[in-house]
Amino acid sequence: MQSPFAPIVRLDEDNKEYWLASELQVMLGYATTEQEEFGRAVRRAKSSCKKSGNIMVNHFSSIIVEGGGEDIRLSRFAIHLVTMNGDVNKVGVARVLCYMANQVLYAENIQANREMTRKLLY
Repeated sequence: MQSPFAPIVRLDEDNKEYWLASELQVMLGYATTEQEEFGRAVRRAKSSCKKSGNIMVNHFSSIIVEGGGEDIRLSRFAIHLVTMNGDVNKVGVARVLCYMANQVLYAENIQANREMTRKLLY
């Protein structure tokens, strides 16, 4: 299953992935007029990032985009935090949360299969 974030991923000059908050906002189903509501999700995500001991600028950094406007450059970790702090009544947020939950289940199943295989072989 392709990540719902894949269509809006960008690569920097070092070939490192990042996302723009303005594009994530639209993807998650927030109207461009819902800047404040989306901003609350971003602020809560930043708070979670900081409180969990992560270095904020590694995940959230202000940038100037074409045309001179400001945006926020987000890491993969940041887009997940923003989504988890979003409005679950938005179809886009709900869809991405389900994708993330399925990915966790998939990873847990892989880990359980590895452990079972290790027990059978050793």
